[in-house]
Amino acid sequence: MVPTLIRLGKEHSRLFWEERGIDYIPNKPLKLISGDVFWDKEQCCWCYTKRRIPMRFNDPQIIGIAAEGVPKSNKKSTR
Repeated sequence: MVPTLIRLGKEHSRLFWEERGIDYIPNKPLKLISGDVFWDKEQCCWCYTKRRIPMRFNDPQIIGIAAEGVPKSNKKSTR
């Protein structure tokens, strides 16, 4: 699977940002010490890692953490 969205429930959203030293969920760019999360100007959301996986916080349908994805392509590229 190739991840396309990371969804966090209320408690895990709080824990995620608390681990990064922030006591609220920022909705705009913010300088972070941690290099695993960054603000994507094009999507206007927080993304995880350099793979640019969008994150959704305080998702009411989730208790814990869920990752959505699409099947990985099995095609080999020919050069």
